[in-house]
Amino acid sequence: MDNCKNMKRVSKKETIKNGIKWMSEECFLAFTKYAEKINNLEGIKHRFGELCYQCLSVEAHDKNFHHYNFTIETEHRSTNVLTSQLYFAEVKQLSGVKSYFCCLLDQDDEGHCYGCKNQEMYGLKHPSTGCYEVGAADICWPFIDDTDSGSDGDDDCGGLGC
Repeated sequence: MDNCKNMKRVSKKETIKNGIKWMSEECFLAFTKYAEKINNLEGIKHRFGELCYQCLSVEAHDKNFHHYNFTIETEHRSTNVLTSQLYFAEVKQLSGVKSYFCCLLDQDDEGHCYGCKNQEMYGLKHPSTGCYEVGAADICWPFIDDTDSGSDGDDDCGGLGC
């Protein structure tokens, strides 16, 4: 019980900041695995740009998946030109095992996902093809609640649909 007295209460703003940092790290890890697989790391500098959208879907106690849109800034050493491109990533956890999927999004991509649609995350783009979880049509996020009893009055969610 004494341990609880020593715990620091974290503000909503700090919680959001920590969440964005954690999600950005997950996205960059998914991107790194993708880039290594397609041998796209040599002679090119990559850095995380911006987390644009995110959506967490829980389908069972042992199955969840988190979809992201984010940008990666790329600098080719020979030209020093910096470009930014939009990516999709999925971090899926199934029975405690985490897996990653990532791909570059095309302008025409309009893939479907019940998990994101059921949470009204229409801005989150999905690839038209790919090996990502699309969720089930009849499962909705069970924890949606407009009230926040622990609010510190700061409702800035960083544009991430929270």
